Amino acid sequence: MAQTVMCGQLTTGRRLTQLPVLSAPWSVGLNEAGTIEATIKLDDERVRARKELLLALEPARSFLAVLAGDDVIEAGPIWSHSYNDTKRTLTVRAAGMRSVFDHRVVMKILAAGENPAGTAITYTGSFADIARKLVRLALSHVGGGLPIIVGVDEGGAQTRTYAGHELGLVGERLRQLTGVLDGPDIALQPRLSDDRQGIVWEMRTGTALDPLLHQPGSSTSWGDADWIWDNRAPRSGIRSLDVTRDAGRMAYRSWATGQGMGEALLMAMADDTELLAHGYPLLESTSAHQTVETPWVLDMHATSDLISHMRPWTTWSLSARTDRTPPLGSYRAGDWAKIWVPDDHLYLSQYLQADFYRTRIVGFSGGLGTAVRIDLAPTMDVR
Repeated sequence: MAQTVMCGQLTTGRRLTQLPVLSAPWSVGLNEAGTIEATIKLDDERVRARKELLLALEPARSFLAVLAGDDVIEAGPIWSHSYNDTKRTLTVRAAGMRSVFDHRVVMKILAAGENPAGTAITYTGSFADIARKLVRLALSHVGGGLPIIVGVDEGGAQTRTYAGHELGLVGERLRQLTGVLDGPDIALQPRLSDDRQGIVWEMRTGTALDPLLHQPGSSTSWGDADWIWDNRAPRSGIRSLDVTRDAGRMAYRSWATGQGMGEALLMAMADDTELLAHGYPLLESTSAHQTVETPWVLDMHATSDLISHMRPWTTWSLSARTDRTPPLGSYRAGDWAKIWVPDDHLYLSQYLQADFYRTRIVGFSGGLGTAVRIDLAPTMDVR
């Protein structure tokens, strides 16, 4: 499917112009900002005739977006320019809208003369509600408005307090909410505005009952709504199925620290020694959560860290055509997919029988060509 690159004004989302690019590699990730890197030939006649083009690509004020037809694959603020005088090319680098919140501090609207160090904000609701409230707060400051549709709260009993003296960044606080046990996935999904003259970003989150983001009709169990990549089909467009296994962060004991210093430091530990009996050595991990002051909350962080580190991180990478079913633009990071593993796969056949296996899309990347790389996390243990 043909892809195009456009730019626009970040604070309004309004499109400014389509870009004549030489290349535009991009990536989309789960619970992280994606990337766009557009390279433009400045001595191209189409560029030289548009004197206003560089103003439309102003870092921080403008955004880049990659579209496949009417589907916006990724979009967000431009952060840097890099000009190569020998090649006469300008490379413009942007990140997903979520990157803005690594530049926003969690701070209440201050009254005149109010000491920010003595302030605090307490939010109650589901973890997703607290994430939405953090984003609403960031958007409510003078100059903080962005074309983000935050959505409605679901209600809940979780509580978080953010002190002004911590100067915590909204982006980090969102990652902490996702990282806690049963924390929700959080995404800022771009789409064309209703009048098709710009882009808006919809804040999508998991819920208390279903914290994972995925396509409608699917669930944590096998479902008919799962995307299917089957390399037995004559026109599947699948080119390869690569495998990566990384034990660099593997751990069976997880330590977490919270507020305090010295002997007063709040600490929690979670462990699972089952694999020790199978010849694995003891491996440990640590994580710091300086804002946590409640023991049971810190226990949730330690347990969540342990669960995510107990196995080697395994990723399957699928190379597929963008114009074959399912086409680029139909699937998102977090969606469920069924992948056919053939019996002649030199690596996976050592662990698995020829069959469909359920995976989750953790990211995908491409450029302006007909191929896309889809990164998948298999749900079963393939040790």
